[in-house]
Amino acid sequence: MSDLAKSPRLYLDQTLSESMGVSIDGPAHHYLKNVMRAQEGDSIRLFNGRDGEFAVRIENAGKKTLQLTIEKKTRAQQNPARSLHLVFTPLKKERMDFLVEKAVELGATHLHPILTQNCDVRKINEERIHAQIIEATEQCERMDIAQLLPVEDLFKTLATWKKDVPFLAALERFEAQPLKPVHGDVAVLIGPAGGFTQDEKEKIAALQFVKPVSLGDRILRAETAALTALAVLNA
Repeated sequence: MSDLAKSPRLYLDQTLSESMGVSIDGPAHHYLKNVMRAQEGDSIRLFNGRDGEFAVRIENAGKKTLQLTIEKKTRAQQNPARSLHLVFTPLKKERMDFLVEKAVELGATHLHPILTQNCDVRKINEERIHAQIIEATEQCERMDIAQLLPVEDLFKTLATWKKDVPFLAALERFEAQPLKPVHGDVAVLIGPAGGFTQDEKEKIAALQFVKPVSLGDRILRAETAALTALAVLNA
């Protein structure tokens, strides 16, 4: 593991600074020792979403704990230049995993799971989704951790929305202009697999701060629509 850029990169939810000692146990220990075959003297990278990224040397590779020393900061903390909110309905397990992973890669800063009349899934495993967020962040070299909001009814989310963040609603079979890139703070709402009801679409569009947008003539799967919207907003 001599090439630091290719060394394992892990999120650690604790304060990090140069020269301090760090202990790693649990799943992270298993991953480094048994999957990556890390040994004493190897280097890894640690970040916490707050203090930057650090080069770390393994001092002792015990059976249950790794003892490490932080050698130097390799990257200063970099936070997104804007907030990018994805408002979406929960999906079934594999599709939800895929959506969360790709949303993180595409720069979503806030994930807002919401409930509508046609939701197939009405609960989420927050611990599992948070783990997906962390894993995707480690892989794609992001420095910040996307925030997962609690599940709530769509119209409760809309009622409390901060109006300084523009809110776009992707409404299928509804008169709307095509979605275009946005370079400032923005939120985009994606409907459930069964689509919004006509009543929901009319109530959403009636809100003054909401701008209906179109993702094209085709009816997309919920996860496809979400990732298409994020990609367009980032263009």
